[in-house]
Amino acid sequence: MSPELDQRQRGGGVTRMPRALLRRAYQVGRVFARFGLGSAFHAHGLDRFLPKAGPKRRPDAATAGLAIPVRLRLALQEVGVVGIKIGQALSSRGDLLPLDYIAELRHLQDSVEPFPFAEARQIIEEELNATIEELFAEFDEGPAASASIGQVHFAVLADGQKVAVKVQRPGVGDRVETDLRIVEYAAVTAERYSRFAAEMQTGDLALEFAQVLRDELNYRVEGHNTERLRQNLESDDRATAPRVYWGLSSRRVLTTERMDGVKPDGPEALVAARIPPRRAAENLARVMLQQIFVHGYFHGDPHPGNVLFRPGAQVAFLDCGNAIAIGPELREGLVRLFAATLEQDTLEIMDQLLLVGMATEDTNMQRLRVDVDRLTSRYAGLSAADVSVSAVVDNLMAVVFRHRIRMPAVFTGVLKAFIVTEGVCLAINPGFDFRDMAHEVAREALTAHLNVTRILRDLERFGRDITRHVAALPRQLNQLLTRAQGPGLRTRVHIDDMDRHIRRIDTMFSRLSLGLVASAIIVGSALILSSQRASELITYPVSVAYAIVGALLGGWLVYSIWRSGRL
Repeated sequence: MSPELDQRQRGGGVTRMPRALLRRAYQVGRVFARFGLGSAFHAHGLDRFLPKAGPKRRPDAATAGLAIPVRLRLALQEVGVVGIKIGQALSSRGDLLPLDYIAELRHLQDSVEPFPFAEARQIIEEELNATIEELFAEFDEGPAASASIGQVHFAVLADGQKVAVKVQRPGVGDRVETDLRIVEYAAVTAERYSRFAAEMQTGDLALEFAQVLRDELNYRVEGHNTERLRQNLESDDRATAPRVYWGLSSRRVLTTERMDGVKPDGPEALVAARIPPRRAAENLARVMLQQIFVHGYFHGDPHPGNVLFRPGAQVAFLDCGNAIAIGPELREGLVRLFAATLEQDTLEIMDQLLLVGMATEDTNMQRLRVDVDRLTSRYAGLSAADVSVSAVVDNLMAVVFRHRIRMPAVFTGVLKAFIVTEGVCLAINPGFDFRDMAHEVAREALTAHLNVTRILRDLERFGRDITRHVAALPRQLNQLLTRAQGPGLRTRVHIDDMDRHIRRIDTMFSRLSLGLVASAIIVGSALILSSQRASELITYPVSVAYAIVGALLGGWLVYSIWRSGRL
């Protein structure tokens, strides 16, 4: 987080937004207000960024007939890079948004017009300290692909090696950084005025999102991700990732081996290239599932633009900037959760949900069990042809959302990878059974976790933990009793939404005071105009002006109440 925003403490208030960010924040607020989403700003204490005139909840006539999820998608798309990335991140956060929002946000596209080659040349030569002619034997001026953060050009090195050169858009780093600081500020402010935002810890979510996007802006991070994926796949001839040329790479330029192959747009292109669609789907599914369940490091966005199929149905992963690591304990919990979900084991699903995620005070265990049981019974006996893994995952996350269970960001990254991988596999082989493949790999991973060496290691660690805690218990009890005898022991009482209630009370008393002042002025001016002696002491124009001031204050008070939507 930026230094200005990091000065605040949780529950201790938020610093004022730097002036340099206010103009952009107002622009974002106007976009959301125009799409009729200003009520969300109002509910989270962000009214200051909305237009000063007109109701906050009414969309423009052009978008008034659209559903709210559609208007949210259009607004995020208009905001720009950060808006699109937020929408794409939320599209896998079924614990934060309802299903209709999730489904709509998955339609967000990160594709924009390419920027001129002259600007790409300037960035490459500034970053690599040499001319393009000195660096490459050939260089295609027309981009092969273009997105909101950068674009890719094909080139050839002096030794004949074909490469892909990814160049960052001019100025995109500064624009993204400005928007990220606004997102961080808004997320922290929302925690103060919204109970839901406080429960979901939106400030922490914003920090996680900002770190991911800042890493995406640093092509060195993407280069290291690509190398790590390539190393993990070296022993598996079913998949690979491109080689990184570090001497031709920097923070804003990334040069990698050019991977030629067939895009997974459908089975026809694969058949024409003599690649069996069924084998291609099996290879992609198994490699992705093993990355998640076994390696604990996987490509986070294997959509058709990031995957190629080479001779022998080998999978080539491109654009590895969004690679996600999973710790051993969380990985085991995810494996158990997915295995239980595919086996319709209600109790195991509940146990793993509460181990992987974090329950809140709104989580009702009895109702959670009923909902999970209803979910498992709905899919009992159905084949993969009748229901997809995506449908099962989406409905499971709907239960998580309903019961306010907060899941780690890694978990939602896994869900996204699952959904995208299944979609690609079904596109190239419509009869592919992704559920059976996921079940098979999950069971293999669980079996690997249950080996004797692993069990002995876990028992040893458990024994160390017990010994440490038992040894520390007498000292901790002594410290507690010592503090209880003196003035050092304090009790804190937390009241939900206290800041929001105080804000409303402040607003109420401010309006009451203004109403009293306006009433006093109006009554006083009426007495002056009706009293002959007062009229002799005070001129008529002054009396009228006095009355007008009171009327203006009263009118402004009524208008402000109407504009807030609480009339």
